[in-house]
Amino acid sequence: MNPRALLRDVSGFHRIVWVLFFGNLVNSIGGFMIRPFLSLYLYSKMGVSTTSVGLFMGLMALAGLITGMVSGSLADRFGRRRMMLGALIAEAVVLLLFSRARTFTHFLILGVLMGTAGPMFWPASSAAVADVTLPEKRAHAYGLLRIAINVGASVGPLVGAVLVTRSYSTAFLITAVSTILYAVTVAFLIPETRPADNMTVGEGARAAAGAVAAASSGGAVDEGYRVVLRDTVFLIFLAVAVLVGASYAQIETTLAIFLTRFRSMSPESYASLIAINGLLVVVLQIPITHLVNRHQVHVVLAASSLLYGLGFVGFGLMPTWAGLVAAMVVVTVAEMMNAPSYTKFVADISPPEQRGRYMAASGLPWGVSGIIGPVLGGFLMGRLSGPSVWYAPGPPAASPDRNPGLAP
Repeated sequence: MNPRALLRDVSGFHRIVWVLFFGNLVNSIGGFMIRPFLSLYLYSKMGVSTTSVGLFMGLMALAGLITGMVSGSLADRFGRRRMMLGALIAEAVVLLLFSRARTFTHFLILGVLMGTAGPMFWPASSAAVADVTLPEKRAHAYGLLRIAINVGASVGPLVGAVLVTRSYSTAFLITAVSTILYAVTVAFLIPETRPADNMTVGEGARAAAGAVAAASSGGAVDEGYRVVLRDTVFLIFLAVAVLVGASYAQIETTLAIFLTRFRSMSPESYASLIAINGLLVVVLQIPITHLVNRHQVHVVLAASSLLYGLGFVGFGLMPTWAGLVAAMVVVTVAEMMNAPSYTKFVADISPPEQRGRYMAASGLPWGVSGIIGPVLGGFLMGRLSGPSVWYAPGPPAASPDRNPGLAP
């Protein structure tokens, strides 16, 4: 692969893209110290059943589903910057409260609040990137932001495996501090990018004339999500994404419990497996985005869905560390193909004045699957065999006391 071509792919971005890159990098390290171990903490330290853990994760996703849709509309109406700031401040407050939580009821309430606060950021930041990036560069911009997040996915779990076993409260405090620092960065370095706030006089006059014409013909000036709901192709696109998302949701919910209970894996080994996912994205995201950007987006998304399926089945079938690593590699390649293409597709088909809503709606499948996946996964693991969570055939897994255990 031509190094100069790769250099062109990551050059020429607006300052906002780079601010979000470094902000996501620092903040995601704190986030990934907590997220992969949250279900395991509730299960092993607090004695919560797998069904209740699934319910906890599902309620978080339900709150995020509602908030995400509302925040997309607010990002179009009041601006990207305000929504990003509000999301980060709210998330920091909830993280501070998490550090004082001592019962499952406390975790349940705060989980709903976290599910409400966290998803407010993504539609606004994704819309801001689209606002300042040319269409042909958007897949690379979103790929770059994913690299930042996955640096955190590589480093955070390794730190979390050590820290969480000693003090979960400290992990929450550290993450709250990183979130506050990110909010300060957004406040000082990111201007508003909403198209309505950056119109020239002529553009403003044309927009005003269009609004008057719409009103005089009986049309609504702000149709909200009705434009999205009339986009049949986009709705089909979202429906298909739910199928993949329901399985992917298991990686951050039931996978830790499955590997600990049915594969006798230590938290450190599980952290290493998650870190492999993040490290691969850091190293290969830009080259893979460069390769798949040559193909039509629907072909890339279909191929990534096939790889997702193979990797998910692998988690259920593979009894060895090497096999689980291979399954994670397959899932990660699918993820690197899917995510930038998914967001680029949404950015390209959305009208600029509706971009926040389209971005919010594009998160709907992950919100729905975030509800269905953990609840179904926790139920299957509690009632059936561990591998059944991954929709894999085969006999029930060995009980922990008869499994030799796994280590990298």
